[in-house]
Amino acid sequence: MKGIVFAIAALVLVSQFVRAAGDDEKGGGVEKTLLIKCVDRSGNVTFELMSPADFKLYQEQIAKEGKSVGKAMMAAEKAWKEDETTRKKGFPRGAIGARTAVSLREFTDATKAGEALSSEEEKVENKAQAEKDRAEKREAESIKNKTRTKEYFDKEKSRDAEKESLWNSARNLFETKLQEVMGQAEGGGGGEGASNEEKRDAKKK
Repeated sequence: MKGIVFAIAALVLVSQFVRAAGDDEKGGGVEKTLLIKCVDRSGNVTFELMSPADFKLYQEQIAKEGKSVGKAMMAAEKAWKEDETTRKKGFPRGAIGARTAVSLREFTDATKAGEALSSEEEKVENKAQAEKDRAEKREAESIKNKTRTKEYFDKEKSRDAEKESLWNSARNLFETKLQEVMGQAEGGGGGEGASNEEKRDAKKK
């Protein structure tokens, strides 16, 4: 009798294993979540949770943008020089970095994925706060020791704010030109990215 019970139990376990394997083959297995580290054009670091499929699409979008970066940069620089408000200031190419996305870890547990995301975000916040605290400490010690004045630091902060504003303007202009160039590359009418045949047709009209 015991032998029959064990045999039945073994058959149940085998059938469950086969069914689970079949589900995995059909894509019905455990859903995966990736912890992604993203860096934007200004160098800011953020973290996101994505499915493998979404991460693949995200990487494809970054790669697609990369093919148009050179033309967009030239177009942005040209527009910058033609603008009366910016033409006397050199276009800050250094303000525009590369967008990147890297998968750090893979999870099959949504709770652990969320905890990992929160941990990485906390590290970024703590690092930023630590840098701010160090800068404020150096400033206070310099003023106390009279190696620098408050006016000196006020002017320094004003210069930094002006530079950041200028760099933000350059990034925004670049992003606008990037979208234009990518639109032209996808076949937009008689514009810069149109074929010679399309341009001839446009002239005839």
